[in-house]
Amino acid sequence: MFIPDKKQKWAVASYFGLLFSFLVIRAITVPLIPDEAFTYFLYVEPGNFLAPAAQADANNHLLNSVLSYLSASAFGHSTFALRIPNLLFFGLYFFAAYKLAQHKKSPTSFWIVLVSLTTIYPILEFFSLSRGYGMSYAFLLYAISLVFDFQKQRNPLTPWLVLLITIAGLWSQLSLLFAFSMLLLICALILLREKEFSIRNKIGFSVSSVTTLFLFVLHIADMKKSGLLYFGSKHGFPITNLVSLNELLYQSKNKWLAYLIFVLILIALVSLIIFLLKFGVASLTRHEIVFPAILLGSVTGTVLSIYLLEGEGPLSRTALYFFLLLIGNFLFMSNQENGSARISTFIPIPLTVFTLCFINSKYVNYWAEHAVQKEIYQILSADKNPMKSVGGSDYLDRIFYAEHTIFGKGVPTTYHIQREHFAATDYLLLTQKDQKKYQNELKEYQLVVSDEQGVNLYQAKKMRTAAKIQSFTYTFQPGNYEFMGIGSLFSKEYDLKKDYCLLVETASKFPQKIADLTWVVSFFDQEGGAIETRYFTMNHFSRHWADGTPFSFSVPIPLIPENTDEVRLYLYNPKLQQHDPIKISYTLYQL
Repeated sequence: MFIPDKKQKWAVASYFGLLFSFLVIRAITVPLIPDEAFTYFLYVEPGNFLAPAAQADANNHLLNSVLSYLSASAFGHSTFALRIPNLLFFGLYFFAAYKLAQHKKSPTSFWIVLVSLTTIYPILEFFSLSRGYGMSYAFLLYAISLVFDFQKQRNPLTPWLVLLITIAGLWSQLSLLFAFSMLLLICALILLREKEFSIRNKIGFSVSSVTTLFLFVLHIADMKKSGLLYFGSKHGFPITNLVSLNELLYQSKNKWLAYLIFVLILIALVSLIIFLLKFGVASLTRHEIVFPAILLGSVTGTVLSIYLLEGEGPLSRTALYFFLLLIGNFLFMSNQENGSARISTFIPIPLTVFTLCFINSKYVNYWAEHAVQKEIYQILSADKNPMKSVGGSDYLDRIFYAEHTIFGKGVPTTYHIQREHFAATDYLLLTQKDQKKYQNELKEYQLVVSDEQGVNLYQAKKMRTAAKIQSFTYTFQPGNYEFMGIGSLFSKEYDLKKDYCLLVETASKFPQKIADLTWVVSFFDQEGGAIETRYFTMNHFSRHWADGTPFSFSVPIPLIPENTDEVRLYLYNPKLQQHDPIKISYTLYQL
């Protein structure tokens, strides 16, 4: 056991301060990513986290959603406020790495462990984002450090603390089920083996652990049955999965890197088997068994879930914990401090330090192409035209609504996603890929903000004017109607080859604020059949839509489908929420 002296403790504190400061800078400067925006509008903004009030989805890393909501409530709704909880959990992750490093015997080995565990750059990135991955890795590493302690110091409360951490960790990331299961198994085996623990403690912990894991398995099975476990792949397993992991770690799809990690995992598993054969049951008290045992359990569980239960294999961010376990395996392959043991301790250094080659304070590397820099929102927010139209690449819509409208107080307007057919808008937010796709259309635009990796902003060379056509006011009486028809906006008597814009002013009050109250614009043919429907969620325009506060927003209506005979506007209330009177006024303009 290595105990740092005063100077070394100051060095550790300085190292932590350096890393934490870097993460704070990233949390402030890195643009919101699509998954964060999705979590914000579905769970954080409405303050609902569980079905039926909230939409069930794999995106809902429950503990992260709850803590992000509390942070936003305390510090205001902003990108940085959403990320504060994960920033704080970096302290737990670093503390766990420090505790593990203390199990080494020399200063050199201590620092190798500490630096190796805290320089895996993709893991560091997650501590500056509002996602469950960062806090889940903090829980996992801290649980491992507790198991290390329990192997030497038989505190009967330690296994129960590991169980509580397991619950928190799984509500942060369900992908860690097999890893936490192995930690609970090791604790249970030590409890059952040692005579100093009471029968009550042994049975109580074993039953509680099995019950907890069983409930999480039922939850995961229910999500799978509902088609909610959509992120993953079993095709080409395991190389395809390891390639995605390498892309996250090293920005490379090179299969040789995948084969290298595959071989290292095999070495780890073989070393575990040799170790078990050599020491038998006594190996339960040795640190060398912990990381490879978790790795073995995770690999075995993944293989069984793919080939027996038709599950999906982990990809990129959901496979990242395999890399953490692999690094830990080589760091603690032996308690010896010389010879081959020292060589194994040095193996993680190039694997982790090389990930720092991609360090930056501007992007999340995995989502770099969807990074919308703050300068773009400043330009859009400065344009106070209530009927300005904004569109562009997919996956940017919720980011736009959050950063521009909710956090940035920009004039609320809908975001038109450019898909099969291009629609002219005043501003375009385009990824590098879509810029090439729309080269001809961009001749009518000028580049305003350029970004070599992320999103570029274009502005129309000729901004469109608006001509007023009609106005209408309507009040819905109290009730809980599913569809509230506001009326026919216009019919074929207007030029349907033109684009239109709807300026809406409304005030509504709902006792319970749910995320999916939606404005709907529907296009119907002559026989009354629906041709196309466009949805605009209420909380994309205002945080106060449910408390009776009046607000306004615009809905550009481009690309009216052929054979349209009538266009209607209505409110869709899928959860049949009870509401007070709703007052709606709209004005239709032709662009």
